[in-house]
Amino acid sequence: MNLIATACHLLGVFLLIVSRDSIRLGWQSRKWPHTQGIVTHFSDKSYTLDTVTREGPRIVHHSCWLPHYRYEVDGVEYESTGVCFGGRLDEEKARFKQGGRVRVYYDPQNPANAVLLPGVQPTSLAGLAPIGAGLLVGFFGG
Repeated sequence: MNLIATACHLLGVFLLIVSRDSIRLGWQSRKWPHTQGIVTHFSDKSYTLDTVTREGPRIVHHSCWLPHYRYEVDGVEYESTGVCFGGRLDEEKARFKQGGRVRVYYDPQNPANAVLLPGVQPTSLAGLAPIGAGLLVGFFGG
């Protein structure tokens, strides 16, 4: 196996290890029970990045809004900000409205652990891309 393929595999394995909790919890959340909740407000988690493009250096602003919501399980009220495991928040303010009802998926073992979007998000599986690239390089490159 050549050096590029090995590097791709190592990067992919590293990314999957870093994402293992998001993958595990995302997988489990598919079968979690759900209840109704209400979005109470949003926190601004926007950020800027310095980047370099073909046109030169520039600053890119990413708008991120984190919904806060309340829900009740077995007579106990909870408040959470969990949207999903391993996802991005760029467009969540458009998806969820303040005062709006949301379906809240909660961990039956720990109802304080909740998300609005259950399942494994594609960003959690980013480590598969370099592993696949490494396999292709290893197979076709040498």
